[in-house]
Amino acid sequence: TKISEVKIPDSMTVPSSFGLSLGSRKVLNVSLVTGYPDALLIGSANGVVITRNKGKTYLPLQLPIDASKTFTAMALGVSPKNVNRILIAIDGIVYRSEDSGTTWNTTDLGATGLRITDMSINPINPARVLIIAKQSQS
Repeated sequence: TKISEVKIPDSMTVPSSFGLSLGSRKVLNVSLVTGYPDALLIGSANGVVITRNKGKTYLPLQLPIDASKTFTAMALGVSPKNVNRILIAIDGIVYRSEDSGTTWNTTDLGATGLRITDMSINPINPARVLIIAKQSQS
């Protein structure tokens, strides 16, 4: 197995392949895409982007979120058995895509002020997901 280092920047200022400037975004979380060593799912303070070429270009995912909102915590995951299944958790809501981020389904965990800080997908049974959350301080 070859090991390679991929450096994740604190913020992303690289224009995407479509000429869209991502501005300076604080990186909140990163998830590897199993089976694709050049791909990373990156959660930022303003949304989620994916790179398929080790960070040379970034493509924003069109999540059904308020574009004006800034996030402080985000959990990301890509199914180890189906790379088209993406899970993103923000502010007590889990967003799930079965088609690599083209369309999204949402599940509200129901607790007001819930801050999801981590998520783990079971590699043997990807239908099982562990979510770590805490109540936000008011």
